[in-house]
Formats: sequence, structure tokens, C-alpha cells
Amino acid sequence: MRAQGKSGNLDPLVAIVVSFYPDSLPLIFNNGKCDLGSASHFDALDTRAGGTLYACALVFPGERFRSFVAQAPNSTAPGVKESYSALAPYAASLPEEAIGVVVRGSRDYGRRVNYVMFLKKEGDFLKDAAYATYVKDWVHAAGIEIKNYLDNGSARIPPLQPYKAN
Repeated sequence: MRAQGKSGNLDPLVAIVVSFYPDSLPLIFNNGKCDLGSASHFDALDTRAGGTLYACALVFPGERFRSFVAQAPNSTAPGVKESYSALAPYAASLPEEAIGVVVRGSRDYGRRVNYVMFLKKEGDFLKDAAYATYVKDWVHAAGIEIKNYLDNGSARIPPLQPYKAN
């Protein structure tokens, strides 16, 4: 389940859950601002609310990831049960704490995607400025690639290198 890097360490990217609408739906999406109140960081990825092309990246310095995944099949929230139950058999191999990253976006008359990525928590996002910058920089780069995909381009989400504390 977990990717192992060249150094033998587990890669910081723990899991990705992707949901999307097919390219065939002729919808105009009504997107709001990129500032979900419970997120610790948000990045509008050079788009604006109500734009034809919209993308938004959010960071949630979460906790209890392993427990969340293990309990997903029993969740009463349909979105949790549907999206995360497939990870439950791997719960024991997951870190207890993980940072959640959501990159969502749409292009009117075209695509809509939602990426939920979980990063191994290797620092304190809220208290360690260097660690926060490390996460924010990767989230922005990954978000721009997803935005390129939404705009009928190709996307290459960059690998997340292990964090090296100063």
C-alpha cells in the first residue's frame, strides 16, 4: 500500500482518493470562494470564484488518520463510507496522524475533479514555518498540475520528497 522511496524510507504521500465527473456532462459549475473555514491553508491556484476554470487547494493538518480509515466502512456519512472504505484493509500500515490535502476544481462544460491526498505528518504544520512552506509549495505545484488537466492539458503531479528538517 505505501510507496517506498530510493532511500528505503516510506514516501510521505500515504494515500490518494480521486473522484471526478466525466468530460461528457455539459454543466456550468457554481464554485464558491476557496476558503473553507476549517482548512489551515488554502490556495486559489490563480483562479477565482465563479470562473469558467476553477481550482482550489486546501490543507488540513489532521489527526487520527489510521482510526478514521479503519472506521470508514462503518461510517454513517455516505461520502466517507464510499470514498475511504477501500483503504480500511490497509489501516494498520497507515500513520496515525496525517495531513489532508484537498485539490478540487472544475471547468465549465467539461471536467470536475476532487483529489484528497494524505501526507505522512513529518512536522507541525501550524508551528514550524519551514515544514509549512514544504507542504504549501508541494500543494501549490500539485494543484497547478491538476488545474492544467482541467484546462484540457496534461498533468504531472510532482513527487513529494521526504521532509528534511533544518
